Amino acid sequence: MAVSVTVTPGKQFATDEPVTYAKLNLLGQPTFSLAGTIETADLADGAVTAVKAVAGPFWYATGVGDTGVYDINLVNAPAAYAEGMLVRFRADSDNAGATDININGLGDKNLYREQSKELRPGDIRSGMIVEAIYDATGAFQVLSPLADYAAWHSTSVTGTDTIAVTMSPTLKSYYEGLVISFEAAGDNPGACTVNVDGLGAKAIYKNLDVVLGAGDIREGQVVRAIFSVDQDAFQMTSQLGNPRPELAAIVGSSRGLVVRSSSTFPGTHIDVFAFSGQVILQELGGTSIIGVAGFSFTVNVTTNGVNGLEGVDSLLDNTWYYLWVIYNGTTVAGLLSASASSPVLPAGYRYAAMISPIRSTTGGNTYQFYQVERKVWLPNNAILFDRAGSVSWVAISANSAEHDLLKAAVPPIAKTCFGHCGSSVSAARNFAIAGQVTGGLYGFTINVQAPGTSTSSLFTAGLFDVPLITAQDFYYSTTDTAATYRLYVTGYTF
Repeated sequence: MAVSVTVTPGKQFATDEPVTYAKLNLLGQPTFSLAGTIETADLADGAVTAVKAVAGPFWYATGVGDTGVYDINLVNAPAAYAEGMLVRFRADSDNAGATDININGLGDKNLYREQSKELRPGDIRSGMIVEAIYDATGAFQVLSPLADYAAWHSTSVTGTDTIAVTMSPTLKSYYEGLVISFEAAGDNPGACTVNVDGLGAKAIYKNLDVVLGAGDIREGQVVRAIFSVDQDAFQMTSQLGNPRPELAAIVGSSRGLVVRSSSTFPGTHIDVFAFSGQVILQELGGTSIIGVAGFSFTVNVTTNGVNGLEGVDSLLDNTWYYLWVIYNGTTVAGLLSASASSPVLPAGYRYAAMISPIRSTTGGNTYQFYQVERKVWLPNNAILFDRAGSVSWVAISANSAEHDLLKAAVPPIAKTCFGHCGSSVSAARNFAIAGQVTGGLYGFTINVQAPGTSTSSLFTAGLFDVPLITAQDFYYSTTDTAATYRLYVTGYTF
């Protein structure tokens, strides 16, 4: 032990100084001062106890961040760094990435996570208490939990193709293995990116490096993805949102659907109703499928927008249009479009299904019709009228005038057409109808043997229903060329 003790009396009298009680009391109050060092060996085991120790910030201070370094000034400044040195500090700011600490001006030392890994941006947050220990490699290892999360999740999300995600607390950077999850704001229309806290848009891939398809992310779905530094992109690890492929086949199908020309305004208004049935709709640009039921509406072909025309105020003459059921989550309505596959829906409407082809007339009206589900009935449409017979097969399209009549009666999307045909003479005749004449006759022969009284100038007649293997076309042949023949189309299916 090398300790010296100095005693200073509380009061010393001069030779001629008067004595008072107060001065006498000072004689019993000397002061003592110790100088030197007490070595470890000078202390007996158990000499320092918790009762005798005074709590205080012996290894604690505020860490002042400055360009990647926290400056820490302890009350009891160490003479040098030493293995096992413990330090605690309260950070005054978030770290921006790799970080050092400098204790009482002894020099910058690396501050590592997980033994020897540089800190990531945001591992230390402003106001956070950090504890670290100095190791044999000459660096500090963080002992306290860091602010980084095993997975970041957010419900603050906007966009469907350029997805913006806001995290709390704010993510500071993208890094290898970063796991994020978010609740999607809507179905994605196709390839998309995600931008977390404004750090930059990064592609989202599925199956390693495949761009997302429409509907791979569904509205409300929790999406999970991991960041790859090599790809500079996220790989989606959650399930894809696409429905089963077979569901797409039922879009537009219906039960109990009736579409008809209005009885009050047959040329300009179309009534649609499914009081006890339903129609299956799909989100355009997505894959969500829903059913709407118990509805009715009337489409006016002289107006623009909901329950009217798409983008125009009047119909073109002699043109096929397509009637769509549309839905905005609340209202079921109609839209007449020139497109059979990709209408432009009015604002707010997301779901649609094409339910009926509509033909315009010269003058901007519509032909009259009556439809149940996907079968349509028409007034008589004469396609062949007093046409000379042919013992060989003839396509309707072989005669442009007759083909134009068929194309006006039957839409390009029709699958079959039906009607009646016969001879204009009082004699037994055969009238054969077929969808094609090579590779198999898809049709039948109408054979009426007994002549009778003519009806509508037809002495022998029969019904036909033929598949349209080639759109808006089919074939016919007759018994002979002596008689003339007529053929009427009275409806179709699509």
